[in-house]
Amino acid sequence: MARTERGRLTQTVVQAVVYAAVAYLVLSPLAMLFYGSVRTAPPGAPGAFTLANFREILSARYLAALENTLVLGVSAALLCTIVGTALAWLVFRTDLPGRRVLAVVITSTFYFPSFLTAESWGILLAPKSGLLNNLARLLLPELEGLNIYSLAGMVWVTTLAYVPYTFLFLAGPFQSMDPALEEAAAMSGASRARVLFTVSLPLVSYAILSGALLTFVLAVGLFGVPAILGMPGQIYVLVTQIYSLLEFYPGNYQVAAALAVLLMGVTAVAVWLQRYVTGRRAHTTITGKGYRPRTLRLGPVRWVAFAFCVGYFVLAVLLPTLALVYVSLQRFYTGTLDLSRVTLHNYREILFDYPITWRAFRNSLVLSAGGATIGIALSALVSYMVVKGRMRTRGVLETLTMLPAAVPGLVISVGLLWAYVQSPIYGTILILLVSYVTHYLPQGFRVVSSNLVQMHDDLEESARVSGASWLRTLKDVVLPLVRPALASGWLLLFVVFFRELSSAVLLYSHGNEVLSVAIWDLHQNGNLGMLAALAV
Repeated sequence: MARTERGRLTQTVVQAVVYAAVAYLVLSPLAMLFYGSVRTAPPGAPGAFTLANFREILSARYLAALENTLVLGVSAALLCTIVGTALAWLVFRTDLPGRRVLAVVITSTFYFPSFLTAESWGILLAPKSGLLNNLARLLLPELEGLNIYSLAGMVWVTTLAYVPYTFLFLAGPFQSMDPALEEAAAMSGASRARVLFTVSLPLVSYAILSGALLTFVLAVGLFGVPAILGMPGQIYVLVTQIYSLLEFYPGNYQVAAALAVLLMGVTAVAVWLQRYVTGRRAHTTITGKGYRPRTLRLGPVRWVAFAFCVGYFVLAVLLPTLALVYVSLQRFYTGTLDLSRVTLHNYREILFDYPITWRAFRNSLVLSAGGATIGIALSALVSYMVVKGRMRTRGVLETLTMLPAAVPGLVISVGLLWAYVQSPIYGTILILLVSYVTHYLPQGFRVVSSNLVQMHDDLEESARVSGASWLRTLKDVVLPLVRPALASGWLLLFVVFFRELSSAVLLYSHGNEVLSVAIWDLHQNGNLGMLAALAV
């Protein structure tokens, strides 16, 4: 009996610590963000409460930034939905050649950070020095060329970066759809196109809308693309306005906090809509009747469809990569294709002479490995408490854990500036760690909980009946069963931490640069050759 009581006490203490840690990580920056938005002075300075900051953000320049933000988010979400749905349908519902390879190829965009995609397309489509523009002028000298430094350019690059989100959202629904539904429509005389638009797509409409809303949230919170392609042409969105208010002297922390609250409100509405749509699946696509998924024969157009899928990979990954490699091999980039001037000068500079490179690499490695370990450990405990626990407040804990999904990384950084400006960790690498773990806690929770929910309660109960304590049950039964999910979650967090820019760009200090910040600094200094070498 005493051991049982000790086990319950241990479980209670662990749950209380986890609950307190999640609440503090998530609520402290958001609470300070709201606090800062109604203050008259920057963090740490005496001031009074006011609503003047919210009146300020109703001025023309900030409303224009809000309009650009909504245009970017809606346009990218619409285009990603169209392209991602088409790719997912072709890969998972048709006899497309090389479907398994294409499924991997299409999702490879995840490993290509969006800010590097923006840099690459700047190389390709800059008005005067773009490689593609200059090659086109060789054929048509009077051609003005395309301008990637525009709102349309931002939409283009954001779409290329986020198509895989829609693709993956639809992968499961398309693969689990009962083919009898489509076959019944076809037997009734419906054409392939009519079956697609009246049966297949309506059956997965919840996933399409959910993926579109997620893409909207990601697009409006994105920093790298609008900063690289928008700011040179004075085209601002909310995130770049927030950055400008904090980085350019004198910093206006109060108005930046108010803008961050506005941006968080926009993303929170979209996230709520996404959760509502996901929770109300209007159609049953998986039945109890056994069936084997069958694919639709494309006939002569299958190679056209194959070219469409490969074309996305070329535009999203291959062409940007080639552009970066080419510029990294040019000592002075002139916008022309000249292989006679190939040199390794930029790589020598980056590897041996540039003082930030190895420091940034070390910081990124430490942050990514340490942050992924802390993040997945916390995610595992939270997942266990939410999925297998018996607390009455499980729903509250889940809501707290998922709350950062509605908050862009830059917004969390603004909140952390207010929360930690007078603490010992401000200006150290630890504040980046706190930012990373807080921002990506929902991703770790999703990975682990989706695996944990499949584990039957009888396994734990058997261990308890056999005399195992709560901790031993967790160590010997639960953890071994979810080890693959923990490994996958750790790798996911490691990758996103290693390439993260939005959460780091406001919080880093000299000596604590990470690789994404080092690339951003080279961009600001206009050193395109070294930037490309470091990116490669």
